[in-house]
Amino acid sequence: MVRRSIRLDVVPNQRAGMNDPMADFDGSLIEYQDGDQLRLACVVERGKGRLQVIDEDGKRGKVSDHRVLWPHRVTVADANAWDSAREELTAKIGQRQGEIDLPLLWETVGEGQTEFETAELSALYFDEAGPLEKSAMWRTLAADRQRFKRKGTAWVRRSEEQLEELLAQERQVEARERERGIAQEWLRNALRGAPPHEAPADVQATLDRVENWLYRRSDDAGAEALLQQVAPFLDANEAAYRVLVSGQRLPADTDRYLALSGIALTLPPTVVEAADALPPYQPAEEPVCADFSLDDPETREVDDALSIACDGDDWRLAIDIADVAHFVQPGDLLDIEAGRRATTAYLPRRSVCMLPERLSCDLASLHAGQVRPAVRFEVLLSDEGEIHQVAVRRVALTVTQRLHYDQADIALGHAGSAGPGHGAPDPVDVSDVSDQTAAKLDQLSRLAGALRRQRKSWGALTFERPEWKVRVVDGEVDVKEIDRKSPSRNLVAECMILANSVAARIARDQQIPLIFRTQDAPTEDLPAMEEYDPVQFDQARKLLRPARLSLHPGNHFGLGASPYTQVTSPLRRYADLVMQRQLCAHLAGDELPYTQEELLKVLARAEEVARQVSRAESAAVLHYLLVHLECTHKDTPLEAVVLAPVRGGYRVELAKWGIGAYLGTSQPLKPGARVQAKIRSADPPSGSLKLSL
Repeated sequence: MVRRSIRLDVVPNQRAGMNDPMADFDGSLIEYQDGDQLRLACVVERGKGRLQVIDEDGKRGKVSDHRVLWPHRVTVADANAWDSAREELTAKIGQRQGEIDLPLLWETVGEGQTEFETAELSALYFDEAGPLEKSAMWRTLAADRQRFKRKGTAWVRRSEEQLEELLAQERQVEARERERGIAQEWLRNALRGAPPHEAPADVQATLDRVENWLYRRSDDAGAEALLQQVAPFLDANEAAYRVLVSGQRLPADTDRYLALSGIALTLPPTVVEAADALPPYQPAEEPVCADFSLDDPETREVDDALSIACDGDDWRLAIDIADVAHFVQPGDLLDIEAGRRATTAYLPRRSVCMLPERLSCDLASLHAGQVRPAVRFEVLLSDEGEIHQVAVRRVALTVTQRLHYDQADIALGHAGSAGPGHGAPDPVDVSDVSDQTAAKLDQLSRLAGALRRQRKSWGALTFERPEWKVRVVDGEVDVKEIDRKSPSRNLVAECMILANSVAARIARDQQIPLIFRTQDAPTEDLPAMEEYDPVQFDQARKLLRPARLSLHPGNHFGLGASPYTQVTSPLRRYADLVMQRQLCAHLAGDELPYTQEELLKVLARAEEVARQVSRAESAAVLHYLLVHLECTHKDTPLEAVVLAPVRGGYRVELAKWGIGAYLGTSQPLKPGARVQAKIRSADPPSGSLKLSL
């Protein structure tokens, strides 16, 4: 072993006389222990069992005597000399460290003695154990962590077997880091627009993680962190979609918005098989009848039906909801997949069901003429919408007739609207709507109006923005405005709000653990608005408090309901299925499947996923609306309502379309002003629309 020595020139301690303000300054340089690390410090003053020091960062503090490992053979005259002395000392310690061959030291001490003081190892290696040598030895041993481990102020030599195990672990870590670096570089290239190609073997495991994270097959926070690291200015879902397409994990024609929603196009085969194995519903009692269901013609998941009958001076309203809990048990394959998806996704290019179609569109769907399990909410109410009695029970149900909204609207004397620039509506066959059915629709519409007025008196917000149904078929974008004045849509909406309120009321009164939905009133008065007004809506939106999940019943300001929950869409929303399951267990006298805390945990996750899907749906609709506008209104003046000034122009909303846009102009305009503008540019993927006068 080659041993060298190095000498450090000692700076004499030149203390001033009695009248010098630094007369009490100690000036000694010490080294003390901080865990595995050593710290240099300059002693300012010595006290009983404690030193007042200046540390390496120039901060003053106190160090206990027992933490001091050794003093250095150096003193400084004052605090100003500490920095230069520390730098010189650190350099010389580093020089000494550079001489240490740790593998040679480990072999030299051999298998005999296993525990050594720092001074012993320093003397063995350097032939001396001064503070420089001890500091260099400690720092080298602490940095290595392989051949020796610290035990107090001593060092224990690891055995050959222990060393080999540690080295193998380090090789694994290095391999993982190398693979991570390769994967990061590949991901960055993919996000820069590299053409789709099969990723190398070193990247496949990373793509597995990204794919499982995107489709919620795992809670791999590391995959999300990796995406955020390689694409800090991109949404993690968007980054995942792009790299999966680039790595040919997803076809190039994958629906971008479906991928962004985190919902896989196909269900796992085991889930489909579980649904296929479900036996059809066999009722144990005589089925009851529902008058009709009301939906769009293309709706396949029919999860509600309505009935109305006179009961003395009151009306007995029955709201039937598909009993999905009859088929899907907590923790089974269907339940796990439904929880992962959280909701059915309705996108312009396709819809993807939360549950297998065998279940959601057949066995549990309330098809006319078929016996299905259902949960019936019965409400006895007056012409004015005052509730006199409520009840809920499980039933076997047969829906007498399926009606479409357009049919019901015509029966109610509402001609409907085809929307701006879309010509006359398609002909609607109303031959199936009997006089008796029309009369029931009329009475339901009257009751719905009374319920709506009642909610408004309690503060409900009943205005609605323009809403569009957008479909893409064979590359063609079909746009249809949803009629906000449709009486049949409004009566269904009121009946669903009523059923949800009844479920919440029963849960509150019978102490059933349920998750309630609440919304606090805004701290400021909202603008008075009978009809939708873009400026007032923009102001109101800023004042509204967010709705939230709660273990306790409370008011829902926006709906004018108290208490409130959601149970009316169990075929399409996992949160509703969970609430239905809890309610049905109570009705049957069974043990409840969830505590309130478990419910809150399950629903919080389901709500988070549902919000993500909702954002993807909204972004997809906006994308294809912009495509449609570019194709049909590129050079056509569009009416825009000014909302607020922004840099270089104004934030506006297209009056008939409800689409936000940027209007670039220096012309002075006031909020609420209506101007004619043309499309300057549109970027459908980002949802950006720019206008000019």
